[in-house]
Order: sequence, then C-alpha cells, then structure tokens
Amino acid sequence: MAAFANWGSVLSRLKGMLRRQGCVGDDADDLIQDACLKLAHYELTHEVVHPDAFLLRAARNLAIDAHRVRRNHGQTVLIEEAEAEVAWHVQSASPTEDAVLDWERTARVLLVLDELPPLTRELFVAHLFNGKSYPEIASSHGLGVRTVRTHVSKAILILMRRLEGG
Repeated sequence: MAAFANWGSVLSRLKGMLRRQGCVGDDADDLIQDACLKLAHYELTHEVVHPDAFLLRAARNLAIDAHRVRRNHGQTVLIEEAEAEVAWHVQSASPTEDAVLDWERTARVLLVLDELPPLTRELFVAHLFNGKSYPEIASSHGLGVRTVRTHVSKAILILMRRLEGG
C-alpha cells in the first residue's frame, strides 16, 4: 500500500470526514480499514497518484453505503457482496483469471454507460472517471450543482441495478 508522508494527518482527515458523515468510534475505524483494503486492492493493478484522496473518497462512499443499509432496515446484500468480491480477489488463484473477470466487468459497465442518456453519461464520466467535482461540472455545462448531482445519482442507480441483474 502507498506510503504516506504523514499518516497521522491522513487518519485525522479521514476520521473528521467520517464524523461529519455521522460515523464514530468503531464504525469509523471499520470504514477506514475497508477504505485501506480498497486502496491496497486497487494498487495491485493501478497506479494511485493521490492515495490520500483515494482513501477519502473510498471512506466517504463506504459511509454512504453504510447509511443506506441502515436506512433500508438492514438490507446488507450490497456490502456483503462487496466484501465477498474483495475476499475473492485476495484469494484468487490466477492473475489471468482476474484479468479476464476485470475485463468482463469493465465491458458490462461500458455497455450500461452506452445506454444512459447522453447528458447523464457525460456528467457521470466527468465526475467518476475524470475526478471533477459537481461545482466544476455544473460550471462547465451551465447547469446547477443539484442537476449534476441528480444526473450522477441517476447513472449510479442505473449501473447498480443493471450490474446486479435488475
């Protein structure tokens, strides 16, 4: 995993962000650990230029997922599937098999992205793949931040449903 010049600072920022998201104590520590696992797994096949930013985004996304699970009265299917997938990747027998499965997943995502309305796809790609913030995207497209957030959320929902077979 990436080395941090000041791990204490990164940890403090992670805990502060999670506290603002409503996660404290062991819950926050678990989310930070999960974010670190995601970073370690991702770094197996990709270069991460800003690991602290990766951890912040991963922890924030995990906090959102945890909140959704609590809000939906304990429906833990998505988290359990994600944990199973991470465990499978760690225990995987073949790098070739991993590459093929990663390629298949990427191909499925690209097919679903092609089916999105053009503006929704463009905004989603700008945010998720190009790392642009909602205000940056809104400014460059002449839209409101809320509109951008709605399009990105719509894309995520469609992707989740389609990739889960729904």
